[in-house]
Amino acid sequence: MVKKPTIGSLVILTDPPTAEVFLNQRSQGKTSLDGSLAKTLSVKPGTYVVTVKHPDYEEFQQKIAVRAGVPTPVKATLTARFGFLRISFTDATAGNEIQLDGKPVAPDALTAVSDRIFQFKTTVGTHRLTVSRPVHQPFSETVEVLPGQTATLPVNLTRQTAELLVRATAGAQIFLDGKAKGIVPQTGQLLLAELPVGQEIKVSVEAFGYETFEKKLTLQAAQKNSFEPVLVPLPTVTEFADNFQEGLKFWDAPPEWSAANSIMLVKPGKTAGFVKNKRFCDGDLYFGLRMQNERGASWIVRAQDEKNYYLFCLNGPGGPFPNTFQTYLCRDGVLNLNEPLVPGIKLPPVKPGETYRVHLRMQGTVIEHWLTPSRTGEDISIGFFKASTGLFPCGGVGFATPNGEDFQVNGFLVQPLAK
Repeated sequence: MVKKPTIGSLVILTDPPTAEVFLNQRSQGKTSLDGSLAKTLSVKPGTYVVTVKHPDYEEFQQKIAVRAGVPTPVKATLTARFGFLRISFTDATAGNEIQLDGKPVAPDALTAVSDRIFQFKTTVGTHRLTVSRPVHQPFSETVEVLPGQTATLPVNLTRQTAELLVRATAGAQIFLDGKAKGIVPQTGQLLLAELPVGQEIKVSVEAFGYETFEKKLTLQAAQKNSFEPVLVPLPTVTEFADNFQEGLKFWDAPPEWSAANSIMLVKPGKTAGFVKNKRFCDGDLYFGLRMQNERGASWIVRAQDEKNYYLFCLNGPGGPFPNTFQTYLCRDGVLNLNEPLVPGIKLPPVKPGETYRVHLRMQGTVIEHWLTPSRTGEDISIGFFKASTGLFPCGGVGFATPNGEDFQVNGFLVQPLAK
């Protein structure tokens, strides 16, 4: 008589492998790399609860009825708690910072699929991916990661741009890194857009009659970038003469000044006056001079603007330093008449009402003066000044009244020296 079987068995196979198997909550070990449990579970007939656990998967649980003498297979397919997020860059990937839900993704967590495609493992659900790169607009988008699947996001980082407002003389042409970008209109303002951020660019400004101005700038995206070049007139290489028959047409003069009968009347005031749009380097300057009061007369050479120049004061008998010739430097609007650049030079008495010719020569760093009284016709050297090398080598010419001077000028002439 054949004896009936009294024992059944369970054959466990898991996906994924290396999952831990429980039978009625008692561990039976982990499955091998092929997903099978190393041992067959021999059990009495009945109903059992098979549970399979893996840290990266949802728990699997199933009730199994076991019959005597019959092997019962259990195929446990677990649902993944993770998926993969694949990032496909449309351009170079250097310098990228990747964040998922606001937390950085470590570089060693990324697996390179190609030189521009990377992926990493993450939890199932909806996530926000953010990719940033210096001087680029950040990329940010939500993505759904499904269990065990790969979600792919194409990432295109757009470079940030900046605007640059250029304030310059109307008609000036603007160049960026040697490329023409526009001409300043009559408003004196030109707005340049879509410019690179975070990299140095060379801005050049060219205007007729002025030296080319160049400066290197690094623009920022989230701020107002503005640029206002100081255009310097080109040195005048032709002779300039004015007999004042057309008044003060060629002068930027204070309101106190006037011209009549071929004479310019320089009256006391707070500001200086200059020849318009003229800038001289080496040359001879001549003018006739007649003092109207005892304070003397003062003139300006190599003016960079109304705040930076050399000033020469011919003190009359009523000046702060009577009958003395003084040399000064005005820098950034600061002029101290008690601090001449060199000791003053004593002169024979200069008198109001008498006529003199003033001659000065500018050559390199040397500025030399002569004074010629009309009653004698003899040239008198009144100053030999050597300027600092490189300081104000060229500039405008004009007159000033820092000591309350009142004088007349006639026969104004500038002759540039031939090179």
